Amino acid sequence: MRMIRSEEVLQFLVGTPNDSRELDRMATEMGIDPLILMENASLAVFRVLRQLYDLNKTNILVLAGVGNNGGDALGLARKLHVEGYNVKVVIIGDPDNYRYPAKVNYNIVKALNMDLTFIRSSQDIPSFSELVEWSDVIVDGMLGVGLNRDVRGVHSEIISIVNMSGKDVISIDIPSGVGGADGKIYGAAIRAKATVVMGILKIGNLIYPGAEYNGKLYISRLSYPSSLLKSINIRQYVNLPIFFPRRREESHKGDYGKLLTIGGAINYYGAPLFSTYAFLKSGGGYARLASIEDVIKVVAQRAPEIVFHPLKPNEDGAISSENLETILDIISRHRIDILIVGPGLSRSGDTLELVRNLLIETDKPVILDGDGLYAVKDAIDIVGRRKGNTIMTPHKMEFSRIFGFDIDYVEDDRVGVLREMASKTNSIIVFKGAHTLIGYPNGDVFINLSGNPGMATAGSGDVLNGVIAASYGMGLRLGDAVKAGVFLHGLAGDIAARELGMDGFTAWDLIMYLPKAVKMFRENHREVINSYLPEVVL
Repeated sequence: MRMIRSEEVLQFLVGTPNDSRELDRMATEMGIDPLILMENASLAVFRVLRQLYDLNKTNILVLAGVGNNGGDALGLARKLHVEGYNVKVVIIGDPDNYRYPAKVNYNIVKALNMDLTFIRSSQDIPSFSELVEWSDVIVDGMLGVGLNRDVRGVHSEIISIVNMSGKDVISIDIPSGVGGADGKIYGAAIRAKATVVMGILKIGNLIYPGAEYNGKLYISRLSYPSSLLKSINIRQYVNLPIFFPRRREESHKGDYGKLLTIGGAINYYGAPLFSTYAFLKSGGGYARLASIEDVIKVVAQRAPEIVFHPLKPNEDGAISSENLETILDIISRHRIDILIVGPGLSRSGDTLELVRNLLIETDKPVILDGDGLYAVKDAIDIVGRRKGNTIMTPHKMEFSRIFGFDIDYVEDDRVGVLREMASKTNSIIVFKGAHTLIGYPNGDVFINLSGNPGMATAGSGDVLNGVIAASYGMGLRLGDAVKAGVFLHGLAGDIAARELGMDGFTAWDLIMYLPKAVKMFRENHREVINSYLPEVVL
């Protein structure tokens, strides 16, 4: 399952503040002066401002901290001033702390006799409030991406005043108060209308809750050559799913994947229905469901297109472990391509034993979800020892449970913990949430940008299983199928949200929008993906 790093993927690397510092260091070694990088950053924000506003009619307040983020802000203020626009500058902190190249911009701003206000303590806040009232747009260059402790004192007061003002805010690199390495809110954070990211995207630009504060994302490449991006060891990327193979004129249902879902129990009818029917509605060819008769009777009324295989129930009203040989025979006799194991399965001990034995015995790719994940909670080594590939699709609670981590520990470093567990289990892990992360055994992590809060509804994750299976059935390699499935699942949710609103659309609604999502993806592949990506500014 080796992932190929294409040129396009490299253009949407997602790094940490340390990665950005390393890129700057490497660029300097190549002869690119840090002042050039800062000038490019300032010009990028200038271009975004000019794109969004009529600057001849706009009062712009620039907030500059005393680090390099503040240097970018001062470079912007200088550019606005020499172009004749209305700009005032607030410097938060002691300007004696400026170092090269930020100090160069500070000295120029002073020499130009620009309108400067210094805020060193709470006593200076009243004058700041007056400046906020004067402004139409505020540029946030206070704290930058390296924040790792709570914002306090005067910075916290400034953030509160800016947010309460209702004025548009354009942040440089990341909104002040958001951690660039983890997307956490450190006490308080600027709520930006837009953020202009420098060089590479940061994890905090894309991971919630920080992603909610960024607003629309723009990205400047600065002066990083492509050879530099290729050489740095960054393993996080934006999810850019590849194009589906075309459906051939002379083909039949078996050419688009043969799925077997194993799930369902007494009182658990919806989950196996959602997973299996989503496979068909997103382009999969032949769908089978193996379950107990009570489940089949209910599911068949909603989806007669599915082929059913009745299994023996146990005393808990779930699938008995006695069915192992029957299931293996179905897989062999019907040449099943991929399995979904777990939706609505229940936590009957006998059934969980069946799951563990099935994982060992079959070499087919298995999407393990729901109660199927619970089955390996205390036997996770089974996944790593499998002869076939495994895709696990846990949400936050399931992830912490099956791997034995505290939720807070997982939240502190979702990307890092995901990478560790995907490698340890030799599996692809789809860590569901906002935004969903996809971890691969080789250490690559992809951040998916489609989807919305309306998808936080019962059964949505079950639908995801079917979309991944269908993407595999339509001819993508397994690793690429996971990326496509996750993206299409979110795209269908976004279409549903636009047409129905986020409140109240159900997993069944989500399934009904899958054909439209696949159609859009096929016919306007580039445009659909671009709609989720940051806009590139030179």
